[in-house]
Amino acid sequence: MEDIEGYEPHITQELIDRGHARRMGHLENYFAVLNRQNMYSNFTVYAELNKGVTKGRLKLALRLLLQKYPILAHTIIPKRYPHHEAYYSSEEYLGKPFPQHDFIKVISRLEVDDLIMNNQPEYREVMEKISEQFKKDDFKVTGKLIELITPVVIPLGNPKRPNWRLICLPGGDTNGYETWTNFVYVTNHCGSDGVSGTFFFKDLALLFCKIEERGFDYDEQLIENNVVIDYDEDYTEISKFPKPITDRIDYKPALTSLPKFFLTTFMYEHCNFKTSSESTVTARYSPSTNANASYNYLLHFPTKEVEQIRAEIKKKVHSGCTLTPFIQACFFVALYRLDRLFTKSLLEYGFDVAIPSSARRFLPNDEELRDAYKYGSNVGGSHYAYLISSFNIPEGDNDKFWSLVEYYNDCFLKSYDNGDHLIGLGILQLDFIVQNKNIDNLLATSYLHQQRGGAIISNTGLVLQDTTKPYYIRDLIFSQSAGALRFAFGLNVCSTNVNGMNIDMSVVQGTLRDRGEWESFCKLFYQTIGEFASL
Repeated sequence: MEDIEGYEPHITQELIDRGHARRMGHLENYFAVLNRQNMYSNFTVYAELNKGVTKGRLKLALRLLLQKYPILAHTIIPKRYPHHEAYYSSEEYLGKPFPQHDFIKVISRLEVDDLIMNNQPEYREVMEKISEQFKKDDFKVTGKLIELITPVVIPLGNPKRPNWRLICLPGGDTNGYETWTNFVYVTNHCGSDGVSGTFFFKDLALLFCKIEERGFDYDEQLIENNVVIDYDEDYTEISKFPKPITDRIDYKPALTSLPKFFLTTFMYEHCNFKTSSESTVTARYSPSTNANASYNYLLHFPTKEVEQIRAEIKKKVHSGCTLTPFIQACFFVALYRLDRLFTKSLLEYGFDVAIPSSARRFLPNDEELRDAYKYGSNVGGSHYAYLISSFNIPEGDNDKFWSLVEYYNDCFLKSYDNGDHLIGLGILQLDFIVQNKNIDNLLATSYLHQQRGGAIISNTGLVLQDTTKPYYIRDLIFSQSAGALRFAFGLNVCSTNVNGMNIDMSVVQGTLRDRGEWESFCKLFYQTIGEFASL
C-alpha cells in the first residue's frame, strides 16, 4: 500500500491499483523540478498536415490516442495543492530531502478545449499575437512566431489539465467551416520529450486516416459532446501507465566513474567558453521579466538537399554516420569563422555541447514494451567539451573537416557503451544524493545566476510518411528553449521525407551583439553546410 497522505482526494489506492496513478520516477521528477522552480518554459513541435481536420475528428483522434497512451492524459499532483507554489519555494521544503517523489494520475475529465490552447482565457493575449504573426508571415512558421511561443509556460500541478497543450494555427482557406492544417504541440517537458512530440503527430495522422477510412465506425462518437476522457466511464478502456523508465534502465553511474565526472565538470566550469553579458545570466522565468530570452532563426533544406547531405556523409565518413555530427562540425566551424565570440584566452580553450537523445534504445527488445514508452520524458545524452582550436578549418580543407565529423560520431557512439550517455542525469539518482539532498535546491543552486556557455544540439530524427494515405505530415519543426539550463546556443533538427529538414537555431540574447549579428552567423552556418555537403 502506498502512503498517499497529503495527496488525497486526488490520489486514491484504487487509482494506483488500476495502474492510473503512481509516483514519479527520478527522471520524471527532474523535469518536474525544472518547472516547479521556474527554470524551464517549453519545447514545441510544429506540424503541417497535407489537409485540414475538423474539431470533431481532432477530438476523436485525441480520445483514441489518450486512452492508449495515458501518459498524455496525466497530471502531476503536488504536495499541499492548491498552495503548492509557495510551499515549493519555502525553506520548509527546500531545507530537507524528499526521497519519495510526487504522484502522477490520469485526469478525471478532459474536454477537447482543455487541450487546445486557442480559447483558454489565460493564453488569450499571447494567442492573439500568435495568430496575427502566423497570418502576417503568409501562414508559415517563422523565427518570430517561435519567439512568441517560447516563453509560454504550461503550469505544473493542475489536477484538471495535462502538461501539454495544442495550438491550432489559423488557415488561409476554411472552405466555409473550421478546419486546421497547422498545429503546435507545446509541453513543459513533464512526461514528454522531442521524440514524443514527433510520435504525437505521426499517431494523429494515422488516426485521422483510420477515422476517414472507417468513418461509419465513429459516426456516433463524432457527433457526441467534446469529452476526450471521462474517467468514471472510460477507465476500463484506458491503458495502464508504464513504469518510470528509470525502473527499466539503470541511469546511475558506477562509483568508479565519479572522479572522472567531477574532474570533467571542474574543467567545464573553469576552462570553457562562457558568455560575459549580464543579460545572459540564467534566471527564473517570470511574467514581468525578459529572463532567458532568445533570438530564433529557421533554416530549411529541401528533401533533395538532405539526400545530398546524407550521401556526402556516407561517402566521406561511412554508412553508419548520421546527420548530427555533421551539423555539429559545421556549427563549430561557423562559430570559429565568425571571429567575434571566442577570446582565445588561456582559460578559454573548450566549448561544451550536450546532445540529448532517446534512452528508449536501452529498453529490452520487446515491441509491446517499447511501444508503451513512445511517450514520456525518456531521454539521455552525451555532454562533452571540444578544443576550440580544432574548429579552425580553412575553406577547402575537407580532410580535416570530415575527420572532425567522424570523431564526433565516434564520441557519441562510445557514450552508449561507456556510461557517458546517462551519467549527467544518472548522478542525480544516486542513493546518497536522493536520500541526503533536496533535488530542487541542488538543481536551482547549480543552474541559476550562472553565465552560459556552449550549445545543446537536439535531433528528433527523420519522420517517414506515406503520401498515398488520406492524411500525412508534410512538415515538422522542433524547437526548444534553453531556459535556465546553462547553454548559450540551441540547434533543433527535425526532418520528414516529404518536405526535408528544418533547423531551429537559437541564441540567448546578449551572447552576440544583436539580432543582426545573430542572423549573419546563421547565414554563415548555412553556407558552411553547403560548402562541405557540396550543395
